[in-house]
Amino acid sequence: MEMLKMIKDSLERVKAEDIRCYDFVGKSPLCDYVVIATVSTSRNADAAVGYISDECKKNNFDVKGIEGKNGTWILIDLHDVIVHIFTADERANYDLDRLYMGIPTIEI
Repeated sequence: MEMLKMIKDSLERVKAEDIRCYDFVGKSPLCDYVVIATVSTSRNADAAVGYISDECKKNNFDVKGIEGKNGTWILIDLHDVIVHIFTADERANYDLDRLYMGIPTIEI
């Protein structure tokens, strides 16, 4: 939960909206949680990646990988947590929230 709180705080620093955390514990071999957030611009997305990466270093969390940097959809793999940062159009286009409709969400 400490990592999830750090992710949420980092996303809120860039004014991310509609932050959702899906609970995949016991449902997926890939991760325990998936966090999805919407930012207004790709610049905000890059800032969020920077904040999350910096906080991970401070707290000794390992960043496995970052995909899509400088784009409209960025994925951050933190082993047990996957973070998707979208611009509004991209989030609507890929509609992962609909894909995860049967997965419970948790409050961070």
